[in-house]
Amino acid sequence: MRKPALSLLAVTVLAGCSSGHGTASPTSTTSPASAGPKAAATALASSLLDRAVLPPGVRPYRGQRSDVASGPAGDTPDLLDRVQAHRVYALTGSMEETFHFLERHRPRGFVVSGSALASFETTHVRSVYHRLAVLPPNISDAELQVGVETHGRAADRTPLVMRVDAIVGWTQPRPREEFVTARDHVVMVSVVHEYPPGKRVGRHVIVTEPGVVRGIVRAFNALRVAPRGRRYHCPPSGIRTVSYHVTFRESPMAAPDLVATIGKCGPVGVTLRGHPLPALAGFAGGDFGVAVAHVLGLDEPHLG
Repeated sequence: MRKPALSLLAVTVLAGCSSGHGTASPTSTTSPASAGPKAAATALASSLLDRAVLPPGVRPYRGQRSDVASGPAGDTPDLLDRVQAHRVYALTGSMEETFHFLERHRPRGFVVSGSALASFETTHVRSVYHRLAVLPPNISDAELQVGVETHGRAADRTPLVMRVDAIVGWTQPRPREEFVTARDHVVMVSVVHEYPPGKRVGRHVIVTEPGVVRGIVRAFNALRVAPRGRRYHCPPSGIRTVSYHVTFRESPMAAPDLVATIGKCGPVGVTLRGHPLPALAGFAGGDFGVAVAHVLGLDEPHLG
């Protein structure tokens, strides 16, 4: 279960919060240099607010600003590139029934990612989180957070405040040179031990069978750019910790074009002829890691 943010119970709000049901100006931590993906994320955030399924009887909130949460119901994704938009509503009813309505009425195309209960002095908040199941290109995260708040003792007919937040993270497009092309017909996989005696290479497999090569290339090319600022809660490494170094080549004797490194934690590192390219998202490489593990005779990556 996700922990709600303490800022939920603060007594200040963003400008425009009490002005009705229109979206507040989306906020972002980025510069205008990335207007393309950022603009798409901003448009998506507004459309997500339109897709929220709200209980009967909601109306634009026109009460005191101090009665509205100052931020989303839960934690926001730890991303440098994100936009947020919100709307605030009022209704009268049971906190419990309203919460269960939100749980039961998940917006189409979303999956439930959590819920939470929080109390602070006389303020009580229940919240649900919905995550967009299929992300558009260059979108790393997209979720709706709905918090229902009441002040004082809860009753069956209680004035409630509902804040709906859309939070969307975005990335730059993946560079064209970071895709494996049809000229590479060989994949080499090396298992590298991370601890002394120091970067020792264990197994080394050369893959030339066309169908297997295509499967690895397809999985690699499907990876997305990892979002900036993402924090990874990595388990400790040990003497058995390894990484998979995957090189794509025109022939077994040719110099590698792209080199991908799948580690125990964090994104997939990529270099092109020794120069770093944007890291790619995917825990243990995602489907790419599984395809690489198969050529090592494993069902899934074993990275220690």
